[in-house]
Order: sequence, then C-alpha cells, then structure tokens
Amino acid sequence: MSVTKVNSGYFLDDYDNHSSSFANADVAWLNDLRKKGKDAFLERGLPLTKVENWKYTKPKLLASETFAYSSAKSLINTSVSTGLDIDAYNIYFVDGAYDAKRSSSDLPKGLTIKNIANCGDEANVKAKLGGMVDLSSHAVAALNTAYINDGCYIELKDGVKLEKPVHVVSIASKQNAPQAFYLRNLFIVGKNSSVSLIASHIGADGATYFSNSVDEIYAGEGSELKYYINQDETKPSCHISYSAVNVEKDAKYEGFVLQRGSSLSRVELKVSLNGENAVANTDTAYIIDGEQLVDTTTFVDHVSSDTFSDQMIKGVAYGKSKGVFQGQILVRRDSQRIEGNQLHKALLMSKDAEIDCKPALEIYADDVKCSHGATVGELDDDQLFYLRARGIDEETARSLLVEAFLDDVVARISNDAVRGAFSDVLLGNMNK
Repeated sequence: MSVTKVNSGYFLDDYDNHSSSFANADVAWLNDLRKKGKDAFLERGLPLTKVENWKYTKPKLLASETFAYSSAKSLINTSVSTGLDIDAYNIYFVDGAYDAKRSSSDLPKGLTIKNIANCGDEANVKAKLGGMVDLSSHAVAALNTAYINDGCYIELKDGVKLEKPVHVVSIASKQNAPQAFYLRNLFIVGKNSSVSLIASHIGADGATYFSNSVDEIYAGEGSELKYYINQDETKPSCHISYSAVNVEKDAKYEGFVLQRGSSLSRVELKVSLNGENAVANTDTAYIIDGEQLVDTTTFVDHVSSDTFSDQMIKGVAYGKSKGVFQGQILVRRDSQRIEGNQLHKALLMSKDAEIDCKPALEIYADDVKCSHGATVGELDDDQLFYLRARGIDEETARSLLVEAFLDDVVARISNDAVRGAFSDVLLGNMNK
C-alpha cells in the first residue's frame, strides 16, 4: 500500500542508515521484531485520522515538527535533577542510551538489572520482549518496536522482597535540533516477590525532543508490584508512552502516574488480570497550564474470575490547557465475581481550560460490581471564602485548595518514601 507523508511522517526516512548500528544488530529474532514494528507503523502511521481512542489527542505536533533519530548520544550534566528526592537504586538513560557511570552498580542478591543493549540472546528477554504489545492497534508502540536499541531489563527472582525502590530515570539532553529517542523496558517480577519501581521522564532546560517509551511488565503469582511514573518532560517536548502489565494469580499491582510536563503527552496503560485474586489499583494525578495537552488512557482487562480493580484520576487545568482521560474496564464472558471501579474528577482553573473524559464499562458477565463516575468543576466558592475570611490571600487560598484536591489521590500511594517524594513534587509545582 502507498504511505503518505502525513501518515508515516519522517520517522523512518533514515531508518536503514541507523538500523545497522543498533545493539544486537546480528540477533535474528530481535531484527524480526524490529521489522514487524516498522511494517506495522508504515501500515498505520500516526493516529491523525479517525482513530477512536485518539479523538481527543491528535499528535499533530509530531507530524509538523521534525524530530530526528540521532545515534550520537550525549552524557548529561550531572547537575540535572531527577525531580524526585528519594533513596533508590538509580538506573540512568540519556537520550535513550544507558549511562553506566551514573547508574547504581551495587545491587542486592536476587535483583538483576541490565540494559537491553547488553542482553543479546538472554532467554527471558527473547521469550518475553514484544509479547505484550499489539503492534496492529498501537502505532506509536510499533514505532518504538522498530527502533528497539536500548532500555532497562529488570528481573526480580522468586521470593525476593526489596525494601528500597528501583528508579529508572530517562533524561533528554539539549541538542542543536529536535531529536527522537525510544526507550524499551522489560520488567519481570518473580513469584511471591515485592518491589517498588519508579520511572521518571525528564529533560534538560530548553530541550526539544520526542520521548517514546514502551514498558512490558510481568507480575508473577503472589507478587506485589508497585509502579510509579513521573512524567515531567520539558514544555517544548512530546511524550508518548505505553505500558502493558500482566498480573498473575494472587498478585497485586499498584500504579500511579503524575503528569505535569510536556506540551503534548499521552501515557497509556493496559493491565491484564490473568489469575484469580489478582488486584490492580491504577491512579493518576495531573496538573497542567499554558497550552499543554495531557492524555491519560487506561484499559483494565478482567481476564479471570475473582479479580479486583480500582482507579482514581484527579486533574487540575490552568490557562488554555487540555486534560484528557479515557478509561475502559472489560469484564469477559467467563469472568465472574468481578469488582471494577473508576472515578475521574477535574478542576478547571480558567475559562479557557478544557477537560475531555470518556469512561467506559464493557461487561459480558453477570456476577459483577462495576462503577464509573466523572465530574468536572471549579473551586468551591464557599471553601475559598472560608480561607479568605481567615486572612489568607486569594492566590494562597487557591493553592491550598488545589493541594488538598490532589492530595486525595497521592495519599493512595502505599510506599511512604515514594508518596513523600511525589507530594514534594506537587507542592513545588504549586509554589512556583
């Protein structure tokens, strides 16, 4: 079929010139996977036309700007902050490439951390990489697959319980021209293991770039996995990520996403509850201003009976910004005794701000308790008056009410250290 410039963009124009320099370029199965990604992207292109779950978020900036892939990677200035003040095993990537000098090397027994570029024919990587991404329905993830070059491979052995989080930090450097980079992560948590993972996406001041990341996450039977995402990219940047999570029998998944950066951002999450008593809590907070467009899209698939899911999403929009939430819960025909809840609340802080919300329940079973709700409004005038009457100026009063509004969802983070770090980030944002 013919492929138009507007659909395929320029992302694959120089692909053949770069592909020979990719890590493990001589590994046949990996090259086959890359080819499948390339072909799928060429067939579908960017979702600029009538793609239902992109109807509120057209990535037009990606088609109008030229974000060129660069194989020449830079070392970031060590003064660039991760945005989170937390004690963790830190793994750094700069422009999509592993930064060994800054990354933690002293790891506890039972925890394996490697960069994908050094995995080659490692059995688990070969068996699982690419297994959770439907290339035919996720074009931007297909583009990431075409460019698989580096990323983080984390494996936690059975029965290992980590006290300290693992923090994967993706940093964009400031280049002379807009760049694109593609981070591919594979996380495998063994049976009855426990770990908190954090992914931070940030950039150097003034950096203009397209950050495209894909996570494939396996939570083994009886495990406890907490996965927290801090999307704090620079304002000139674009960020599109896709995370697919398999939660097995008796496993618990806790997810939290904070979105406050990037001019165009979409964080998409798919969680599959694949065994009895599997649990998934997936929460989000976003605070945006200017002309930012931030999209959070979730899909929770209750594959097995006796599974539970809960989502709380809270957002605050200033200026001419636009917040998007799309959430779907699927209960399959043979899945009984299901509970799935979803709630989205947003505050409009300006008459020019916009919130688009599309919750959905798709239920094919009888023994089910499912709910969804969505509200969009302004700050409560009575609460504002109460604070003003006690001598608090209007700007401070508004900040206090916004902080209390978002704290409701941040408080659901069960890891004390992580919750404190994310609370500090939000407080810093509101005190600017």
